Amino acid sequence: MNRKITVISLSALFIFASCADNTTDPNVSEESFFATEVQPILTTHCVSCHGGTNGVTLSSYASIMSSTGSDLGKTVIAGDADNSPLVQVLEGTANGIVRMPQGGAALSESQINSIRAWINDGAKNE
Repeated sequence: MNRKITVISLSALFIFASCADNTTDPNVSEESFFATEVQPILTTHCVSCHGGTNGVTLSSYASIMSSTGSDLGKTVIAGDADNSPLVQVLEGTANGIVRMPQGGAALSESQINSIRAWINDGAKNE
């Protein structure tokens, strides 16, 4: 009898544990794809020239999303990497604008793909 109760108790415990809320702890901050992948690329390769307050500013998420300092309009078009001026200048496909970083080595395909993925996913800061 005691063995049956133990088996039933353990089974119930297992069932309740498997139904428990497995979401992450809201008090633990998860950094966004932008913060861990995109911003470090921009900080390393772009912010030395585009980190001010005038023109195209790439020093923070807010500045990138509000930046309209180029002749091409908004720097990032969320959901549309192909038409985002940021991608176009990094790939050297923007009409009348040299490939960036100007005077520096081109970003790697992997780095550009990270920026493209972020933009195509909605350019979110989450």
